[in-house]
Amino acid sequence: MLKLTAKFNRVILIVSKVINLVKYMATLTIDTHKFITQLKDAGVEEKQAEAIVNGIKDINLEHVATKEDIAELKADLFKWLIPILLGQIAVFAAVVKLLIA
Repeated sequence: MLKLTAKFNRVILIVSKVINLVKYMATLTIDTHKFITQLKDAGVEEKQAEAIVNGIKDINLEHVATKEDIAELKADLFKWLIPILLGQIAVFAAVVKLLIA
């Protein structure tokens, strides 16, 4: 039982490393042979290793934001945020001026 748990933990570690890489990539390029070999070395049967690799290859990354997408979004937010904040300050100043007068 302990031997099986150790193998399972190694497999989970390998798969989680690949999934963590996927989070930061818009496209997934993977050396399937090397990945299958790593899984087999961790004690996974060949058919299971192939199924895991094929499942990871089929992950849809179409809607994953890249660093460039996030940087562009930040720029757009600041482009709109600054004029809105200045407008709010102007309105607040006008209301205070009317209340004081």
